[in-house]
Amino acid sequence: MRPRRLSFLAALLLVIGFSSAACGSNDNEPGDTTAPAGPTIDIAGICSQPIPALTAEPVTEARLQAAIDKMGEVKTAAEAGDRATANAAFAGGAHTVTHDIDPPLRAADPLLAQDLCASIVVIEQEFGANGDMRAVAEEADTAAGLLEESGLVLGLFD
Repeated sequence: MRPRRLSFLAALLLVIGFSSAACGSNDNEPGDTTAPAGPTIDIAGICSQPIPALTAEPVTEARLQAAIDKMGEVKTAAEAGDRATANAAFAGGAHTVTHDIDPPLRAADPLLAQDLCASIVVIEQEFGANGDMRAVAEEADTAAGLLEESGLVLGLFD
């Protein structure tokens, strides 16, 4: 099995694990602050279709490298437990590039595009559900690798 298929399956299993965990609160018990799990997301469904570009800018080597670097910042901040800094590094350019690269990447390598999409959806879900920063760090590292592989597939990197 190709490494990116493994990353897609790992991301899918991660989401399934989070969505099937027994989380919730009992409103009859004062002081219980257990938050319900975040919304479950159908990663395979979302990522099976092309995602729209967010800008008309071409994905260049410089833009792609900046997004990879930002994913490294996401990983470092998430490993330190700094949710705000990790989220700030993810938002903006890094996230935008993952949308902008989808159309040409999907044409060149649909499985790689799906894997990248799945990785980004996992990060988004973790941020949206106040999820596990360790999962964000791991997925940011995976996303950086997938972005690098995407650059190779699209001829942006040697």
